[in-house]
Amino acid sequence: MNKLQKANVEDILGLSPMQEGMLFHYISDNSQDMYFEQYSYMISGDIGFDIFKKAWEYVVKCNETLRAVFRWRDVSKPVQIILKDNYPNITYHDLLEIEEKQKETDIESIKRNDRANKFDLEKEAALRINLIRVMNCEYIMIVSNHHILFDGWSNGIILKEFIQAYDLLAKGKVPPVMAKAGFKNYLRWQQSLDEEKSLAYWKSYLDGYIPQKLLPTDMNFTSAENSKKESIKSNLSPEMSDKIEVKAKELGITPVIIFAAAWGILLQLYNDRTDIVYGMTVSGRTPEVKGNDNMVGLFINTIPVRMQSIMNTDIDTILCNLNREFYERQEYESASLAKVITRRDRGYNEELFDTLFVYENYPVDNMVRGGGALSVKSFSGYGSTNYKLTLAVNYFEGFEINLIYSGGLFEEVTIELLMRRLEMLLAELTKHQKGKLGELELYIPEERELRSINSIEFDYSIAGEA
Repeated sequence: MNKLQKANVEDILGLSPMQEGMLFHYISDNSQDMYFEQYSYMISGDIGFDIFKKAWEYVVKCNETLRAVFRWRDVSKPVQIILKDNYPNITYHDLLEIEEKQKETDIESIKRNDRANKFDLEKEAALRINLIRVMNCEYIMIVSNHHILFDGWSNGIILKEFIQAYDLLAKGKVPPVMAKAGFKNYLRWQQSLDEEKSLAYWKSYLDGYIPQKLLPTDMNFTSAENSKKESIKSNLSPEMSDKIEVKAKELGITPVIIFAAAWGILLQLYNDRTDIVYGMTVSGRTPEVKGNDNMVGLFINTIPVRMQSIMNTDIDTILCNLNREFYERQEYESASLAKVITRRDRGYNEELFDTLFVYENYPVDNMVRGGGALSVKSFSGYGSTNYKLTLAVNYFEGFEINLIYSGGLFEEVTIELLMRRLEMLLAELTKHQKGKLGELELYIPEERELRSINSIEFDYSIAGEA
């Protein structure tokens, strides 16, 4: 363990429940890439590397959580220690003269090697940056971090502050040091909550639910194989993205409700069950903590989403009921998932849920898209959780769907089928006005022809349930 210099310690904080959960998985096996995050940004502009590094140093100086290291040995409770000086490693790669085919190989190799380089949460900043020059005035910026430091919303804040700082430094100006509320304020607010009231809400919410595995797996697996994460991605067409936003506006809901409903219905169909539970990540950025919309840190939490719907239920009713439920639960969203699971009835061997839904609609300032010295043209992300299947929906200038799965559990063709069915279900949900769930087209073209694919048969006898 790295011995810290007392003069370099700025503050010592506790951990949020979500951070404690992530630290538990890290301590259990830090050889895995669980909760490793890697975002790649395509950036246009004439980048000077010295200015690039200074801009990142500015961002780290302004956001205390980026300078944290963690301690859990020989202490009663784990803590995060905010250091005054703890800057990330920044590496430059010049691929300008490399031929195009080899360039693509080299870029993937850089990303892969970066993911293989695990963070040591006790010794170093769990953040690092790779800058790759691919063409004149065209770069890929790879930002990697352990999720324990900050959430997806923070990505937008960090990116905006980096772009603004670079713009000022490129003009020979010094970026002003921003006064920000500390993460400690959020931790204090969380400790002030009525935990018993929250746990009572979730116990009632889950009353009567019998957990079971929602996704039959394709293969037997070892622990190491289960930890290996793979992913497939689909970018929805502009027309489909528009339809989702129009449907949401018509019903007075947000797009997240449509994706959440589609995921729940798909899980119901795959398991012939009208009552399912999956996990969902919520932002945790309550207006009760002043300034948290501009703070960098891990505010998110994972909570259960329960869907009970049958085939003769009206589509718009499903969506509006889910929206109302999301609104009613807001004051209870900070409850510790571990305590929610412990509090409910005992005696079940299965986990409460084995799939996770993440909706990432983060603030991206107009300056990031253009107008300054640098502009972000596109981005893509990689993330890994302890769940065997995660649906991650990103929004930049349209919706991007990612299915992240355990390679030792599922074959790629199974996940591709799941993706196609999800896309079709989204199209159906946005197309029907007053239709019933049982009236939707639930087969992809091949299934309509063969009624079977990969030996999976779907029993829709639940259509007659009341």
